[in-house]
Amino acid sequence: MMTANSRTLLDENGDSPDWIELYNPGASPVSLAGYGLSDDPALPFKWTFRDATIDPGGFLIVFASGKDRQPGMVAPTNPPAIAGLKVWLRADAVATNDTTQVRASGGNLFVRRWNDQSGAANSAQQATDDLQPQFIPTVAELNNQPALRFDGANDLLTLPASPAQDSFCLVAVVRTGVGHEVDPQGASGVGGVSGQRYLFGATHGGDFKAGAGLSVGTNGVSVYEHGANYMPALAVYEGPVGTGFTIISVNYSNKQPFLYWQSNLASAGVASPRAIVTAPVEIGAGAYGAFSGDVAEILVYDRALSETERRSIEEGLARKYALRLPAPLHTNFKLDADGEPLLLTRTDGVRADEFPPVFLPLEVSFGRQPDGGQTGFFFADPTPAAPNGTPGLTELLQAPQFSQAAGFHTNNFQLTLSVTNQGAAIHYTLDGSDPTESSPLFTGSIRRATERDRDAHLLQRCQRSCPLHRAGHLAGHRVGKFFRPGHRHLRARQRAGRQLFPTRQQLGTTRARRVFRDRRRPGPGAGRRCEDSRQHVAELPHQGP
Repeated sequence: MMTANSRTLLDENGDSPDWIELYNPGASPVSLAGYGLSDDPALPFKWTFRDATIDPGGFLIVFASGKDRQPGMVAPTNPPAIAGLKVWLRADAVATNDTTQVRASGGNLFVRRWNDQSGAANSAQQATDDLQPQFIPTVAELNNQPALRFDGANDLLTLPASPAQDSFCLVAVVRTGVGHEVDPQGASGVGGVSGQRYLFGATHGGDFKAGAGLSVGTNGVSVYEHGANYMPALAVYEGPVGTGFTIISVNYSNKQPFLYWQSNLASAGVASPRAIVTAPVEIGAGAYGAFSGDVAEILVYDRALSETERRSIEEGLARKYALRLPAPLHTNFKLDADGEPLLLTRTDGVRADEFPPVFLPLEVSFGRQPDGGQTGFFFADPTPAAPNGTPGLTELLQAPQFSQAAGFHTNNFQLTLSVTNQGAAIHYTLDGSDPTESSPLFTGSIRRATERDRDAHLLQRCQRSCPLHRAGHLAGHRVGKFFRPGHRHLRARQRAGRQLFPTRQQLGTTRARRVFRDRRRPGPGAGRRCEDSRQHVAELPHQGP
């Protein structure tokens, strides 16, 4: 498990929540239906699996995000089987030998008319040659199916009329290679007039109505509406869309847009304040930006689809184009990085497994080695959804202790440094530089002169260094400071009853760094020091007169 995740593993929305990894050491699949996950012994079924299964020797990631998601499996559906289909544009339905549909130029094909396959006669057209998208016969990343390529400048196809209003669903299979401007989500403003890449242009709705549009970039997707002095982003997903093909859906329900990326809810948008919201008629560009990329298929329904209906269409498209739709699991609770229990309970109420409360620093996981074993280790190099094959650490070093408190001292004294972990070594320097393992080894005490700075660092061969600690001793002044990420930083001196703020040059300091202890299971890289050390600084607060 990891309880302080910032970049090790991202979820489908690009967030970095806590995560839990389950492992099946057996020779048969294990169904988790009815099993409970919890951080509270009094509530073993705080979150319950619906239908997850772990294959033999397999791993399952569950995000402890509080989002409470269990997508499950949905059977694919052919789009016409769901009522309300008004626009169905497929690149694989373009007849390249029909001159009313395509134009040949310089060995390339360009689409004049993209015929609607829904039966509603809503074909998208473009009569101007320079504005016609290119037809790409075979795209390897689309399971060798065709696509229409929009140039990001002015390529545009237009429907004869808006196919729906207020409640409708748009589904598209697309990819792009450029980013777009991400505006704040809201129901007012004119943020959509610059920096957007409109896959669907938003039609101007005048003073009271609005047309809906969709901007797509590698860095996110946003739903816009357009009217007089009005072009806000009502639903915004800012995250790693990337450059591969993806399935994007917008489900408008009574003028409120819900934005889905890769079949997962990316944003529950705000309701439109406009009297009527119309579905888009422009494909590939809008009044304030053009889409750059490939489009394989577009569907428009004249009503809001249910969760099952929408997902069944997306599943069918994913299978057709050999795309992978993630189905991540999210619990309804989060884990405390300072430590709390983690429990897995069988359907009969018997505890299947558990972890005790464990404090975990940023980007450090806790798990068993070997997989399915009994002993827990800290992992400076986590491997989610894979075997715990990196070196495991048995403990974290505690903060070093200084024999003298930071503050005003009139006499010289002997300064000693200590740490509670057995076998830790202290190396130090007296010139303010960072020590190495070749620096002097602390073995007894250091004579502390009040007029000079002293620095000492606790070092140990390790995979990662832990927080840096510093205590200040300044002759003639009272010094105190404490700093931690996310907390306010205070520095002060007191002399003759006045509070002043000294410069850093006036501060004398003693430093000590605590690091992971090198008690690891044998493995690659043992005895090697990690280069990507992460640390924070803490100057010990003044204590006493």
